[in-house]
Amino acid sequence: MTKKKGFTLIELLIVIA
Repeated sequence: MTKKKGFTLIELLIVIA
């Protein structure tokens, strides 16, 4: 869960980019 919380923000930036 800790990894998913930090990945949510990074993944969002990648998806938007």
